[in-house]
Amino acid sequence: MNHPAEPACPKDSDTVAPTEVCVPDDYDGRPTAKQLAYLRRLAERAGQTFAYPRTTSQASREIRRLLKQQPSSRVERRVERKQIADQIARGPQDSARVDLDRETTGYGSNATWKQRA
Repeated sequence: MNHPAEPACPKDSDTVAPTEVCVPDDYDGRPTAKQLAYLRRLAERAGQTFAYPRTTSQASREIRRLLKQQPSSRVERRVERKQIADQIARGPQDSARVDLDRETTGYGSNATWKQRA
């Protein structure tokens, strides 16, 4: 989209006066706060995640994608969250679980393993 009244954008080697603002025609801008809030609500409603958009057009595209998704019910979301929390709690990489066979005794520089591996 060319605007005849606006000056052409300078090349990288040119200097731009501080009062002169030059925005490329294909510049889209960052997503608005309203778009991001709407994206979060739609993702929560659909039970999905989304990639953080860098431009307003990417945000609009993601909004359209999430609007097409079937919303999940509150019960489905609650059940899914509980299942995920349960899997995390009993998973093999659970960092909160204590393996008593590999526990240490003593404090500081005197600490040692209870059993040698």
